[in-house]
Amino acid sequence: MNLTWGCGCANTNHIAIRRCCASRCIVLRSNNTVWGWGNNAYGQLGNGNNTSQSAPVQVLGLGNIVKVAIGEYHTMALASDGKVWAWGMNHFGQLGDGTLSARRVAVP
Repeated sequence: MNLTWGCGCANTNHIAIRRCCASRCIVLRSNNTVWGWGNNAYGQLGNGNNTSQSAPVQVLGLGNIVKVAIGEYHTMALASDGKVWAWGMNHFGQLGDGTLSARRVAVP
């Protein structure tokens, strides 16, 4: 498994969906896992910290994901069971978890 993609996603083997914005990329791999790299100031990569990444890191705690979407500083994923997961900036409640706290890992 080659996980050394550049932000242009040159190695598209096993990538089902790619979403990029100015500061980061999120990909849904064909094995239904989510990976990301780039700006992580608010935990929007979902890897448990807020350190930006120059190489792909897997979003923690997710599986069976079928769709991904990104906002400017947050990310959302839809699982095959219909559950929506979200992580990253939450200043306006955009994660839908009933708080205004940023999340560094995915929350349902």
